[in-house]
Parts: sequence; C-alpha cells; structure tokens
Amino acid sequence: MDEQQDFGNPTSEKIDFWETYLNSLDNHELSSRNWKLTPKIQAQLLTYFKTRIGVGVVDGKTVLPAELQKYISRFPRVMRIELREFAEETLEKQPNNGAAAKILAFLVEDKEFPYLEQAIELLPNDAEMCFSAIKRYGDNDNAFFERTLPTLEKLYTWAQQHGGSELYEWLAKLYKEIGRTPCHIYRKLMQHPEANAEMIAICKPLITQAEQAFQQRLEKEPDDWYALRGLGDIYETLGQTDEAQKYPWEHHLEFKWSRKAWEGLEIPNFSATTLDGKPISITDYRGKMVLLNFCAKWCGPCKGEIPYIKQVYEEHHKNGFEVISVSLDDSEAELREHIENYDIPWLQIFDGKGWKNDLAQYFGINSIPSTWLIDRNGKIISVDSRGDSLVQK
Repeated sequence: MDEQQDFGNPTSEKIDFWETYLNSLDNHELSSRNWKLTPKIQAQLLTYFKTRIGVGVVDGKTVLPAELQKYISRFPRVMRIELREFAEETLEKQPNNGAAAKILAFLVEDKEFPYLEQAIELLPNDAEMCFSAIKRYGDNDNAFFERTLPTLEKLYTWAQQHGGSELYEWLAKLYKEIGRTPCHIYRKLMQHPEANAEMIAICKPLITQAEQAFQQRLEKEPDDWYALRGLGDIYETLGQTDEAQKYPWEHHLEFKWSRKAWEGLEIPNFSATTLDGKPISITDYRGKMVLLNFCAKWCGPCKGEIPYIKQVYEEHHKNGFEVISVSLDDSEAELREHIENYDIPWLQIFDGKGWKNDLAQYFGINSIPSTWLIDRNGKIISVDSRGDSLVQK
C-alpha cells in the first residue's frame, strides 16, 4: 500500500476495524496475494489482534475475525513473529485462552498439531476451528481417522445446535475445499473393515445425517449442485445403486472433490441469456474452443486476467476461439460501464443474482476468477486456465 492510510482506532467497538480494512483492500484492488502493508497499518492490525486475544473466549468462541487463516499467512514475517510471541506469552499466563491458541494454531506449522488440538478443546462453539483442523489433518497421517472423526462429530454437533441449513453449509464447504467428507473417510475405512469396525460404526451415522441435510436442502433448492452430487456420492459409497442413479455423478476424487472433478468430462448442455438479451446454448459452440470465464467487476484478480484473455482472443478468435463471461455482478449499469472501460468484445451472461447466478450455482463456483477451457468437442480441458498458462494452452 503506497499511502499511509488510517482506519481509526483498532480497539473501538463502534467500528469493525477488520471489515473496514478488508473493504479498503478491495477498493484499492489490493486483495491479491501481492498486497503490502504499511508500518502504520501493521501496527494497527497488531493492536487489533492483541486486543481480541486479550478478550479470550466468550460463549465457547473468540472475537477474532472469520476466515482469519486465509489472511494471516500473508502478513509480513516480522508481524507474524510479534503476533506469535504475544500469543505464546498470553497462553502461558492464561492456559484457557482459546483466542491465543487459535492464533498459534494458524501460525505454527507442526505435524503434531499441539495448538490446533488445544484450540478445538477451548473453543467448543467455533465451527471454523473444527473445519480448519480437518483441513490440516493429512490422509497419510497414521492418526488421520482418530483425529478427523471426533472433529467431524464436533462440527456436526455445533451445526445441529444452530439449526437451519448450517450442517448443509459445512458439508458443502467440505466437498468444495477439502474432500475429506464422511463418505471419503468411510471408503478409506472399508479397505480394512474388520480392523476399522469401531470407527466405521462412528462414521455411518455421520453419513446418514449428511443424507438428511442434503435432502432438506433439495426441498428448498431442487437443483442445488452439492446436494445432488452429495447424495449421489453417499448412495454410491453405500452401494445403493438404484438410488445413486437418481443423482448421477461419474467421478469423485479420493482426495479433493471440487471443480477439478469436471476436468476431462463433457460440459453439460446449458442455455442462458446474454447481457444484450440474446439466448445462447453451449451446444451452439461445438467445433470451437471456448473459455467460460466466471468473473465480476468488483473482483481485482478478475481485472488482472483481462489482458491475458484479450491476448488469446485477439490471436485466436479468427481460428474459432470464443470467450463467454459469466458475470457475478448484481448491477447491470456497473457491468456495462466496466465492459466499456476495459473494451471487452466478448459475450457476457448476466442475471443480476451475484453469487447466486444460476450457472455459478450449477458448476459449484465458490471463488473467482474461475476460467474453464473447453475444447471443440465440448470436453473440459481445464477449470483454472489463468494468466500465462491460458496463453500457453
């Protein structure tokens, strides 16, 4: 950051300092991995975190910001060192300070996970901590099942206590980001059923509860991408062939069931309406190479991709290369202004639903930019063709 910005008093209860800070990054297109922090902002952030660590645990959770793990690894090294030292000193003086344990769980890389385990115990109402733990546990770890199953049970318990769609949301997040779902664990355990009988008995009820959560989701959202494929995964895993056929899904990945699962498959037929009201179908593009680009005006990294896409479009459009952008914006006027400012010549699909965009929901888009390269026969070559890799492909 080039300017010595000031976001106010980090300890004030009248403003959300962290939210103000993240909004500033977005506004200045600094939310990429290349962001920089001025000394003033570093000092303010350290004060902010130290204050919240000092609060400790309230009702089984902390007042630390959500999705902290995504950002904390990107702080300058000197800032992470000071934050770690403060958290270690706090935990030594206050062994029940779950906020300090949580910070250390994110800062300290240790295969034995001492702070991670401590944070889970001290924060019974912190579902994000459970999710982070499941993400950290490795499949090749001998204690994988012993660690993951109890943590999954805690996540389930927390979700059920909060009712509504909480369990579905965390299951969908497991599928999207990790792949270590109850079905994945069950398949691993069933490789040695006799030796794993006790853990299989723990795992099966988790699968049953997941099935119920997905079915409840479909009652409200009949076309939900993860509920449909989650049920297909469950019935396939349990050998219920007839039921699995109602929710067809040809491939699941043993480690990470995510957008990558689409690679190598033929893209399903879909129809949509462009920003200018023109109806199109993906089958209209057979015989051409297509880049399906999920993006938004407000997304800084999406803007960074435009020069690369333009380069490929200008070089290969004459040979049958097309680009279709799927906008996750909710303002048509702002999108049109964005297209004009960047002189974008290709088609735009827009329905004004933002993240709830119909195609984004169907294909499980949870982060952008997401660029899908489709060959002339409709086969998905890649779901992450960006920058120089797009130019090379």
